[in-house]
Amino acid sequence: MARPPRWQATLDASIKEACLAVRLYNDAAESRSFEGFVVHMHLAWLYVLHAEFLRDGIDFRYWDKHRKRRLIKVDGEPKRWGLPPVHLTPDL
Repeated sequence: MARPPRWQATLDASIKEACLAVRLYNDAAESRSFEGFVVHMHLAWLYVLHAEFLRDGIDFRYWDKHRKRRLIKVDGEPKRWGLPPVHLTPDL
Protein backbone atom coordinates (compact mmCIF):
# COMPACT_ATOMS: atom_id res chain seq x y z
CA MET A 1 0.00 0.00 0.00
CA ALA A 2 1.36 3.40 -0.96
CA ARG A 3 2.07 6.04 1.65
CA PRO A 4 -0.47 8.86 1.77
CA PRO A 5 0.72 12.22 0.44
CA ARG A 6 2.38 14.61 2.90
CA TRP A 7 -0.54 17.01 2.84
CA GLN A 8 -3.14 14.35 3.71
CA ALA A 9 -2.53 14.61 7.48
CA THR A 10 -3.08 18.38 7.36
CA LEU A 11 -6.27 17.92 5.39
CA ASP A 12 -7.51 15.31 7.89
CA ALA A 13 -6.79 17.72 10.76
CA SER A 14 -8.79 20.38 8.92
CA ILE A 15 -11.79 18.08 8.59
CA LYS A 16 -11.62 17.23 12.31
CA GLU A 17 -11.47 20.92 13.26
CA ALA A 18 -14.47 21.74 11.05
CA CYS A 19 -16.49 18.85 12.54
CA LEU A 20 -15.60 20.02 16.05
CA ALA A 21 -16.67 23.58 15.15
CA VAL A 22 -20.06 22.40 13.92
CA ARG A 23 -20.51 20.14 16.94
CA LEU A 24 -19.78 23.06 19.30
CA TYR A 25 -22.14 25.35 17.41
CA ASN A 26 -24.99 22.83 17.56
CA ASP A 27 -24.53 22.11 21.27
CA ALA A 28 -27.12 24.26 23.06
CA ALA A 29 -25.68 23.40 26.48
CA GLU A 30 -22.28 24.87 25.63
CA SER A 31 -22.00 28.37 27.11
CA ARG A 32 -19.65 29.82 24.47
CA SER A 33 -20.62 27.77 21.44
CA PHE A 34 -20.33 30.60 18.92
CA GLU A 35 -16.83 31.58 20.03
CA GLY A 36 -15.72 27.95 19.87
CA PHE A 37 -17.22 27.65 16.40
CA VAL A 38 -15.33 30.70 15.14
CA VAL A 39 -11.99 29.58 16.59
CA HIS A 40 -12.18 26.01 15.31
CA MET A 41 -13.54 26.97 11.89
CA HIS A 42 -10.70 29.48 11.57
CA LEU A 43 -8.23 26.68 12.29
CA ALA A 44 -10.00 24.40 9.79
CA TRP A 45 -9.60 26.97 6.99
CA LEU A 46 -5.96 27.55 7.95
CA TYR A 47 -5.24 23.81 7.76
CA VAL A 48 -7.00 23.53 4.39
CA LEU A 49 -4.86 26.33 2.97
CA HIS A 50 -1.68 24.78 4.39
CA ALA A 51 -2.65 21.42 2.86
CA GLU A 52 -3.12 23.08 -0.53
CA PHE A 53 0.26 24.80 -0.23
CA LEU A 54 1.91 21.48 0.63
CA ARG A 55 0.15 19.76 -2.27
CA ASP A 56 1.20 22.47 -4.74
CA GLY A 57 4.79 22.68 -3.45
CA ILE A 58 4.50 26.26 -2.18
CA ASP A 59 6.83 27.16 0.69
CA PHE A 60 4.62 29.00 3.18
CA ARG A 61 7.22 29.62 5.87
CA TYR A 62 8.80 32.98 6.75
CA TRP A 63 12.51 33.27 5.93
CA ASP A 64 14.89 35.70 7.64
CA LYS A 65 15.77 38.50 5.20
CA HIS A 66 19.10 39.33 6.84
CA ARG A 67 20.42 35.79 7.23
CA LYS A 68 19.92 33.64 4.17
CA ARG A 69 18.83 30.04 4.67
CA ARG A 70 17.44 30.77 8.13
CA LEU A 71 13.78 30.41 9.07
CA ILE A 72 12.03 32.73 11.48
CA LYS A 73 10.91 30.59 14.40
CA VAL A 74 8.19 31.04 17.01
CA ASP A 75 8.38 28.75 20.06
CA GLY A 76 10.87 26.56 18.20
CA GLU A 77 8.60 26.01 15.18
CA PRO A 78 8.96 27.76 11.81
CA LYS A 79 6.61 30.71 11.44
CA ARG A 80 4.02 30.02 8.74
CA TRP A 81 1.57 32.10 6.75
CA GLY A 82 -1.75 32.55 8.48
CA LEU A 83 -5.21 33.87 7.89
CA PRO A 84 -5.99 37.54 8.53
CA PRO A 85 -7.33 38.26 12.02
CA VAL A 86 -11.05 37.85 12.63
CA HIS A 87 -12.80 40.83 14.19
CA LEU A 88 -16.04 39.96 15.97
CA THR A 89 -17.32 43.47 16.50
CA PRO A 90 -21.00 44.03 15.84
CA ASP A 91 -21.95 46.43 13.08
CA LEU A 92 -23.53 49.52 14.60
